[in-house]
Amino acid sequence: MIIAAALATAASMVGVALPAAATSATYLNPLPCSASVNGGSCISEVGASYENGSVTVTMIVGLATDPTKDASWLPGAVPNAAFVNWNISSSDPAAPEFSVVVGDPGEGQFGGAVGEYVTGVTTCDSFMTPGVEEASFNLAQNSYSFTFPASCLGVASASFSVIGASYRSDSGAPVGTIAEPGIGPAFCCSVTDSTIPPPSPPLPPVTSPSSTSGYDLVAADGGIFTFGTAPFHGSANVSKVVGMAVDSRTGGYRMATADGGLWWFDSSSHGWINGPLNAPVVGIATDNSTDGYWMVASDGGVFAFNAPYFGSMGGTRLNRPIMGMASTPDGGGYWLVASDGGVFAFGDAGFYGSMGGTSLNQPVVGMTGDAATGGYWLVAKDGGVFAFNAPYFGSMGGRRLKAPVVGMASTRGSEGYWLVASDGGVFTFGDAQFGGSEGGSRLAAPVVGMVATG
Repeated sequence: MIIAAALATAASMVGVALPAAATSATYLNPLPCSASVNGGSCISEVGASYENGSVTVTMIVGLATDPTKDASWLPGAVPNAAFVNWNISSSDPAAPEFSVVVGDPGEGQFGGAVGEYVTGVTTCDSFMTPGVEEASFNLAQNSYSFTFPASCLGVASASFSVIGASYRSDSGAPVGTIAEPGIGPAFCCSVTDSTIPPPSPPLPPVTSPSSTSGYDLVAADGGIFTFGTAPFHGSANVSKVVGMAVDSRTGGYRMATADGGLWWFDSSSHGWINGPLNAPVVGIATDNSTDGYWMVASDGGVFAFNAPYFGSMGGTRLNRPIMGMASTPDGGGYWLVASDGGVFAFGDAGFYGSMGGTSLNQPVVGMTGDAATGGYWLVAKDGGVFAFNAPYFGSMGGRRLKAPVVGMASTRGSEGYWLVASDGGVFTFGDAQFGGSEGGSRLAAPVVGMVATG
């Protein structure tokens, strides 16, 4: 769908801050915007509101067109597809975490979707997600709007900020933005529900000096950060990195990107994905028996490289998108995990339970296997950890975090694990030793995952 293609569209930021106590906010563009400016492909006003757990984003443009009649909104209109886009942050006002896109009136609806800004993975859409309304438009007012649950932003939250927006009209003219280059970066609209009390202060993470292994963090731009005994083998200057996996024979590592690309350091390549994907890649795991690897896409499709193929969820209707995967120690199988905590086991990977069908405070973002028991742990965006046939050592669930958790890794003996947040903050549990973090550092791109080494 056009929506999926447009989720990755970036937009300029703007330089206006509004009162933090508001439950609604509006940005008025000081630049001229009318039907005669860029063929109407410009933005005069952006708004956002939060009420009863729902987020509504609005936009007034130079000239709105009817998505149900204008062929540029319809499937097949790429590359000059019309769309409306808002970029949203739920924690970091300097970088978008989510992209909200309205376009492609497929399946009889004028649709909207919320997706992760870096990976493009859809978290909610008006075609498949209960409670997400259709988008709306008003030609007389030249406006578009879209309402969705705040949980689509990964927050049960009280606050968010719109920090960029864009609009492409049916003319195929350049994308209009809410600011010209050089204005910003700063907020467009900062919305806070002051009726929700702030969470309790975070408790210090549990640490132990008994583990001597290290860990690597990987950022969305291919940056690598090494800690403890983890050696640095190099990094890449690329975009949309979604994860990394250790080369079991050399100790090097490989990175995967959302389009199925591969970068390797002190390691080897057995191939990568060439050609279009039905859904973006969201994870990579190593086959310890062959030194091959698997990639998994958000629709559950699995791609094997010098590794046996045990099956996938590709072509199966999923309740929620796949967020990652983990392989068994002997390379004889793998697990996939969805954002609702659903677990899918293949090969010799045992199924010991899942969080599927359970109401979660935050979506699951990753998993790691327990080499000692054959079980596994899942981690949610708020740092909550769920153990299945594996010991529970603690979590960050219920504690206030500066940035959302994006992944985890277990220690060599599976007597502990690390969690990592998108700002590079690291939390240790069990025998996992704290070797350092990027928390408090200014990063060029958010951290998207971690691996254990040594």
